[in-house]
Amino acid sequence: MKKEVLRFQKYSKHEVVEVSDKDHTFLLIRWMLFGFIFLVSSTLSFGVDQVDAEEFSKIKTPEGQIYVMRNFQSSREVLDSYFPILSKRGNNKAIFFWYYAKDRNIMLYPNSFQEGKRNLKIMTDFAKKHDLEIEFQITEYLNTVTLRANNKIDIQQHYSKFLDILESMRKIGFNHFIDFDLEILMYNFGLLFYEIGDYEKALLALKEGEKNKVTSIKSIYQTLNLNLIENIYSIQKDYDKSIAYAQKIYELNKGFNPKLDPTDWRSVFWQGFSTLSIAEYKLRQGKFQQAENLAIKGYEIINLNQNYEELQQLWAEFEAIQLLLQIKLKLNKLLDAESLVKRTEEIVKKLKIKADNEDFRLIKYYNNLSDYYEKKGNFQKSLSYLKNARKLEILKEVQNDKRNLWRIEMRVKAEDYQTNLARIEDERKQQNMLTYVVIVVFVLGFVVAFLSYRRISSKNKTIDLQKNDLQKNLLEKENLLKEIHHRVKNNLQIISVIFDKQARLATDEQTKKLMREGQDRVFSIALVHENLYQSENLTTIRMRTYLEMLTQNIENSHKNEHQAIELSLDVDDSILEIDTAIPLGLILNELITNCYKYAFKNRTLGKIQICFHKKENEFVLTVKDNGIGLSDDFDVSKTKTLGMNLIRGLVRQISGKLDFSTDNQGTVFSVIV
Repeated sequence: MKKEVLRFQKYSKHEVVEVSDKDHTFLLIRWMLFGFIFLVSSTLSFGVDQVDAEEFSKIKTPEGQIYVMRNFQSSREVLDSYFPILSKRGNNKAIFFWYYAKDRNIMLYPNSFQEGKRNLKIMTDFAKKHDLEIEFQITEYLNTVTLRANNKIDIQQHYSKFLDILESMRKIGFNHFIDFDLEILMYNFGLLFYEIGDYEKALLALKEGEKNKVTSIKSIYQTLNLNLIENIYSIQKDYDKSIAYAQKIYELNKGFNPKLDPTDWRSVFWQGFSTLSIAEYKLRQGKFQQAENLAIKGYEIINLNQNYEELQQLWAEFEAIQLLLQIKLKLNKLLDAESLVKRTEEIVKKLKIKADNEDFRLIKYYNNLSDYYEKKGNFQKSLSYLKNARKLEILKEVQNDKRNLWRIEMRVKAEDYQTNLARIEDERKQQNMLTYVVIVVFVLGFVVAFLSYRRISSKNKTIDLQKNDLQKNLLEKENLLKEIHHRVKNNLQIISVIFDKQARLATDEQTKKLMREGQDRVFSIALVHENLYQSENLTTIRMRTYLEMLTQNIENSHKNEHQAIELSLDVDDSILEIDTAIPLGLILNELITNCYKYAFKNRTLGKIQICFHKKENEFVLTVKDNGIGLSDDFDVSKTKTLGMNLIRGLVRQISGKLDFSTDNQGTVFSVIV
């Protein structure tokens, strides 16, 4: 129970999770896959009485028999007694499910290790022999997990195989896999994709698990699925969705334990933890008052749980206090903060935390104390704690960098592995085709009377083959081009992350601003590639979608609680070539950024209007603000700032024209292409 709490904390805090290649036995993995739900939940309620062979024989439909076996909780002898009945009925799907039920309950059998291997081979052969498409994918999944558990395949092969299985399941329809513990399968898919960093596939799997959750039992996998989805959206900084999924976790576990009975420690833990998560997301959104109320509530719930060991309870309270303390400091509630600091110091003494401790959970603690003592005027102490925080942040960033590089390497290797498999399959097809051609030529030599007919037929076949080859080559090139755009987008996102890290490490605001501006410029380019690989046309881009996403990012980047800048967008459905769209995106990024930086100095309100329309044979991009305007001696052709130099260069690149007008009512810039 206590180990499970640590596991939940590990994943929920977004800490780096190192992938281990330590050997796990086949038996342990089988039990983890199909028995974990029995081990971790003492309140399971299946709603199905266990039946003996006589009662089982009275069940007329395969669906009814599968339902009983799906919820089987009896002895090996009872399970074995079902098999002759199923064999006599002769329904292959029900027979296969018996083997599956045996696999789930393999611990009931003597020599479980050998019996499990033998049973899995029988399942695989049975699914192939009887052409059971759904069941075959289940055996593919089980065989992949078994091979990985015994180090017969590496992580990229595991990832590649899971991609293939998930795609096959998608084509068949996930709803056809309900009887095979689909919620648990999707969690295991999602967990691997999450660790690899393939968040798109992880969300696909986890949301299918959410959609097809087990409603008849109090399943921990419902919470685990929701928690991973929440974490992914948090990594992507989509805090509204993170909050929505944290709220789902809270409501789910509240339904299990509405009165917060401390004996049901798991539901209490998740109610408290999800409440604190929502508070943290509200803090990141700048909604400090809401965050404070939620953090107080989460702190109270966490302290209700008495089932931890003292050390774990102290750490849980420690982390809850750090969030609440951070919020109190944001609200300048120093009296409240003082009591929290004192409680933290008491916990630190009990935890026996040393100055050289490298636990990343201390980062927030050191930052909070630095902010607290700065507000109290004790700058020496503030600086000391700030140094401790920076030291741990650097260590964590190095570790995360290694993790990100590992993720990229694993995904590239997996792609290479799939490419090699495809190449081998193509070579096999070519060999078969060559054999076929040789046979045809040999037969033609003996059928002289039909030579003319054969010749015409051969030409027609050749034309069809060439047409198919051309279509195939075209499709391959399109896929390759999409992949190039995808990888370029990913690489640009990595650069964007580097800018973000540099900005966070920078000590002066000017450097931070430069890094953020660089990050926005990279994003405007990456956004084009993202739109391209998601669209059918790989050379043009729809400007409405592109500019909406671009301006949203810029607005989020410059939003602050001291100014309310309204940004409006009026864009038609024009479609532009990529060579024009990228420079226009960069120009727009610079113009809007300049508006935020200079147009509304000493003002709390403002408006920025962006228009993009096609007029006759020209495209016109206009950015208008109602700010303070430019100085009378402003000359767009002589200004030496990086932003204006970039704008002029980009306008020349697309053979466009740059105009502007300004007065005390605001400034208008127009780019005509």
